[in-house]
Amino acid sequence: MAIRRFICGAVGSLVIAPAAVAQDNFDTLDALEALNESLVEVRDENRSDRILLRPMIDMQPAPSGVDERRAASLLAPGGRGWDAASAWAESSEQQAVIEALLSIGGYDDPLLGKAFAQPYGIEALAAEPDGLDFIAAGLYTELGDPPLIAAAQTDALLGRLDDVICLAHVEATRLADAGEVVKAIEVLMHAGLLGRQMADRPLMAEALWGWRVVSEMLERIRDVVYVDVRGVSPVLTSSDLRPIVSLLDADNGRKDFSEAQVPAGDLLAALELIQATFPVRGKPDPDLFGPTMARMAATGFPLRLFGESARWATAAESHANRFDTARRLSALANDMRFRWSRNWHDAALRRPSAYARLQESPEIRAEFSVIAETVPDPEPVFIARQLAYTEARGTQHALA
Repeated sequence: MAIRRFICGAVGSLVIAPAAVAQDNFDTLDALEALNESLVEVRDENRSDRILLRPMIDMQPAPSGVDERRAASLLAPGGRGWDAASAWAESSEQQAVIEALLSIGGYDDPLLGKAFAQPYGIEALAAEPDGLDFIAAGLYTELGDPPLIAAAQTDALLGRLDDVICLAHVEATRLADAGEVVKAIEVLMHAGLLGRQMADRPLMAEALWGWRVVSEMLERIRDVVYVDVRGVSPVLTSSDLRPIVSLLDADNGRKDFSEAQVPAGDLLAALELIQATFPVRGKPDPDLFGPTMARMAATGFPLRLFGESARWATAAESHANRFDTARRLSALANDMRFRWSRNWHDAALRRPSAYARLQESPEIRAEFSVIAETVPDPEPVFIARQLAYTEARGTQHALA
């Protein structure tokens, strides 16, 4: 029984230091290459994405009633739609996904854990084993043509991973109902491990998804344990629960959530746009700025492209020059790194963040719109990490 990777950082350290967007690097750094570099360093045998995505190609859609995570976690045996949900989870296609999910981490030693290290964009993924199959199945992050990090379509892959989380909920319910409570908890642990691995991805949308899944799985583990111990014939024993309590102990020589890296991929997205649309000196080139920023703003809505292009071409006139924009982006990166490293109760966190100051007025947003419209607010990710930490400590004490 193991949950160690809830509180350990990913193997291979999917790290992009915020310092990568320092002004000294603006003219030389290949942003997409830097984004994928942190993923390439993960050894093939530690790639959980290759283990999990292969059976996901044949995974069947979840039936109505368990096709959303919350609904899947709440459906009880005998409830409306349970027979279809249970049959779906028991089918060979979904059991192959469960088997893969149970293989994405090594728990006897934290260094044996794995990382979800799929690279971004078709070109990098197509060069990998099974890459073309994953592309054909839509199990990747599209960047467009030419590729832009800011145009990353993360919803497609995260939506498919949501299906895996729904499956984990149904499978855990099915196993617990059959008296296999230990196995049910093991499935939920590994679903949480998937979340923890995604929390180490460079883009904020992925990290936010990951931390929320960690919290969700810890909550569900407590629920499964509670239902069992309050039942007529409890299955779990103290010897079953003791390893979970021990492995959730951050003071037991293991890395805590604070060891997770700040997701800096969106900073690289802004840097990439600055490189593509600004001359070496001066304001953005309207002929480049308009269509490039329009592509980002119209992602998923192609009919908006022409209107967005004209709007952004006009916005170039009021934008800050390259030097000031680079300095603002570097300041944002440094502030994110500082705030990420501080204790949740540190008084310094009560001061407005660099991101909040960027959003203070429409004039400031317009002056630095290439940053304001590209880099998401990091605060939800910071909060999600803290909530996951709280869930881990709460689960440890509840089970003890």
